[in-house]
Amino acid sequence: MNNILKILFVLLIASSVKLTCLEKYVLKESIETKELRIKEVNKYLGITEEKNNNIIYEFQKSVDISKNAAWCYAFQYYCYNNVCNDLGITNILPKTGVSNELFNYAKRIGEKQEYRAKAGDYIVWKAVNSWRGHIGIIEKVNKNNNTVITIEGNTGLETVRTGGMVAKKMRSYTHPIGRLKVRGLIELSAER
Repeated sequence: MNNILKILFVLLIASSVKLTCLEKYVLKESIETKELRIKEVNKYLGITEEKNNNIIYEFQKSVDISKNAAWCYAFQYYCYNNVCNDLGITNILPKTGVSNELFNYAKRIGEKQEYRAKAGDYIVWKAVNSWRGHIGIIEKVNKNNNTVITIEGNTGLETVRTGGMVAKKMRSYTHPIGRLKVRGLIELSAER
């Protein structure tokens, strides 16, 4: 009888907990850009809103957002756009100022894959019940502890998400940052 009660209790708890399934989508590009994208974002490490306002405004202009807008996605878009222009290929990312719009786009047209982080993937976070979020590109995966080294715009050296600079961060690819939960990963790949 005791074991039956334990099983019923576990089932009751499990049914009341909403499990979040992390998702990964792949967008197809014409030429593999992973290494070039990582190299491009590294060029901007350490720039800050205080000292480099003109280049940050270039990020923002690349997706048609105002100077005072959050620019984490604009930074990723700008860098990918530079790579595309250098290679003479089409930028496949949506032109938006909202990181979660990239995830929505990938979910709509991308191919669903097993949730496994790789260098070159974009990791997207989302605030609960909001369109707000954050994005970074994964430079390195530490498989032994589910962490990644990311390069992010509009972040800081502390553990917080916002901070007005481009910086490398160590993040969990399964756990939230503050009030932002990991929504998923997006891979760009030329493999067919």
